[in-house]
Amino acid sequence: MGNRISRLRQWATLSDGDHQFQIEIATGEYGGQNIVGKGNVCIRLWNVDGSTNHVSNIFTYSGRYFFKGSKNILYVSAPFERIDQIEIWIYRAGNNPNLNWFVDTITCTEAQSKKKTLFPMGRWVTMRHQLITAVDSTLPLDDRNAERRHEEIFMNRAFFHFSQPFAGGIPTMTNVLQTSETFSKSYFFNVFLMQGFVNKIKQYLLPLFTRKWRHLTDIDNIYGRCCLSFEKPPSVDTYMKVLKTENNEGQFDQTELDKIFATQRLTGTNPTVITRVESAKDIEDAMIRPDGVEGSLDDLLKPHMEENTLEEAVEKELLYKVDYTNTLADVPCKTGFIAAPIALFYVNKDKDLMPVAIQLFKKDHPHSAGRDNPIFTPDDDSYTWLLAKMWFNNADASFHESASHLGFTHLIMETIYIALQQTVSISHPLYRLMAPHFRYLMNVNSIAWDLLLNKGGWVDTEMNIGVEGMLEIIRRKFEGFQGSVEPWRLHVEGNIENDIKNRKVENLPKYTFREDAKAVHKIIKHYVTKTVEESYNRDPANVRDDYEIQAWGKMLYDPSNPADPAHSGCGIKGLAFEHPKEIDGQMVYFQTLEHLIDTITSTIYTCSAAHAAVNFLQYDNYGFPLNYPALLLGDPPRSKAGFGPDNQKVQRTADDILQALPTKQQTLGTMNITKILSNKATVDKDDKNNLGNFPIQYQFIPDGGVPDNVKTFKESLYELSLEIDKRNKELEHDKKYDEVYDVLDPAHIPNSISI
Repeated sequence: MGNRISRLRQWATLSDGDHQFQIEIATGEYGGQNIVGKGNVCIRLWNVDGSTNHVSNIFTYSGRYFFKGSKNILYVSAPFERIDQIEIWIYRAGNNPNLNWFVDTITCTEAQSKKKTLFPMGRWVTMRHQLITAVDSTLPLDDRNAERRHEEIFMNRAFFHFSQPFAGGIPTMTNVLQTSETFSKSYFFNVFLMQGFVNKIKQYLLPLFTRKWRHLTDIDNIYGRCCLSFEKPPSVDTYMKVLKTENNEGQFDQTELDKIFATQRLTGTNPTVITRVESAKDIEDAMIRPDGVEGSLDDLLKPHMEENTLEEAVEKELLYKVDYTNTLADVPCKTGFIAAPIALFYVNKDKDLMPVAIQLFKKDHPHSAGRDNPIFTPDDDSYTWLLAKMWFNNADASFHESASHLGFTHLIMETIYIALQQTVSISHPLYRLMAPHFRYLMNVNSIAWDLLLNKGGWVDTEMNIGVEGMLEIIRRKFEGFQGSVEPWRLHVEGNIENDIKNRKVENLPKYTFREDAKAVHKIIKHYVTKTVEESYNRDPANVRDDYEIQAWGKMLYDPSNPADPAHSGCGIKGLAFEHPKEIDGQMVYFQTLEHLIDTITSTIYTCSAAHAAVNFLQYDNYGFPLNYPALLLGDPPRSKAGFGPDNQKVQRTADDILQALPTKQQTLGTMNITKILSNKATVDKDDKNNLGNFPIQYQFIPDGGVPDNVKTFKESLYELSLEIDKRNKELEHDKKYDEVYDVLDPAHIPNSISI
């Protein structure tokens, strides 16, 4: 309906008071579900003079209200010129359970001075009287309406509570989705319903119009052939070009494919796992040459490291690794099994990261023994080396979807959000700071369980690990595993600055993700710092006295208890404050301003930039099965060559790769899901939800304007966006398309995990 103005003038009663006001009530985004049938909305105005309250008459109006963006205007009078609080409630006529109205803001304008005062609601209006203060951003000790705050938090605990749909060991969630957390109708229609419908049509019709895969180059026929086709992921053309150069001996130059494989560690969909090798001995212990194989590890690797030994490559900071040998060992799988690999990467003289070795299992792994666990290198025949890279990427994809994506963006942030709802009032300035970054999170997670993680869903049918394996990977990373896998920590893995230091990748060349992530993190931290310092007058004593925010800290810190969700904490490791401290007889969690700043910065960064980095390139990677397979069939390669009918060693061919690939229908299913998940509709022209642009405003100054902290935040992000856009255009001009990276351009980062 757009900005429809309701006919409330005729319902308003103008009294003979000294001052007249225009009351504008803006319907929020849930307006399509609003008042139905008969009922009265009641408003009373309050003026606070010291400890004395002055109140107006009760003004009422009745009727049916409309849609998101509707503005309902009421003209009233009161015996004072300044309105400090508004009381609002619904008086039901009859017994109609549907009388609920989501109100976004109420703006009061004094008729003579035209002075505006804004009251941010952001709440459902029901029969319960709600008293809202101008700007509504107050620390609990300063709030005159402390009783109202306590009541609101108490009610939230009934609606936002922990439960655990699966066994313990993963971030605690809820299994109840509140109406206030649901998608707007237009968002659900545009992002999920229409996109999913179109992709399903493609998924089921494309096999009827495309030929079978008889060779690897036939995979190209599902891209860009007709209106039914999926768009072509970036790596397809390079793969097709290389595969078509196969010579009479079944070999082809893998240099370009190796560059793609290595670049996935830097700017792919899982860019936070690569680490610098600090000790040659660590590699010698991790990558043990199979029994009976002559020569040292140095002999094997030197030809691919510009004749540097392991010691020399480590000393020059040229050697990097991705190591899943402990994290993925013996993970249960629905289809076959996944490798638990380690891969080495070397920075060459051109500053390009290149793969130099892959071992798919540890020597003592039950799936490998003796000579059955080779170290693969680029010297192997073309299809053997390609197969080794595919099995490595299958393992990387399993960790990416489980831990990097689902576990430590979606689930860990829902845990933090539920804790916030249970402990902190919506009137708290730091609730208002964080709220835009949790928009739609719970609804997205609810859909994830229903479509992806249920029996027969995408994870169960089109990933090797299945649901059981995915949950096991999350558990290992959430809790730590056998003393060899570090748990996920909010102040380390959740803080990009500390994560970079922890992985020792400060000097890794062409690591564009790192540069963009650090820049976004710096802007978020400055924004959070300014807001926190102003809220507490830069005094850590005020933080320690804030019982709401301390209760939030306690809940984040307390261990998870799936057996008793009502008394469960979040069990988050590596919080900024590390441990609570007793001060003046009370346990204090956030002991300094910095503790609080770091925790909120990590939360906002994870909900926005961290999720964008691991989400929006999914189709580009998973959409081409040779490049990043979620599912592989059969066994990983067990030797440097294949075996013929008489068990003699023979060179592998394209048929070995085809036999390992998922079916066309499974491939199209993966393309369908990852295409939806990569949808950037959350930042399009109809929903300006990119970082710093808030469709629902939570922070205001009294006249309804935008506070300076939000203005500075938006301006800084805009400037960074211009810098990234300029860099990428220069790279395109120089034909360095493989180095273009725009996922962390603030113009492309949603505020929240909303897809």
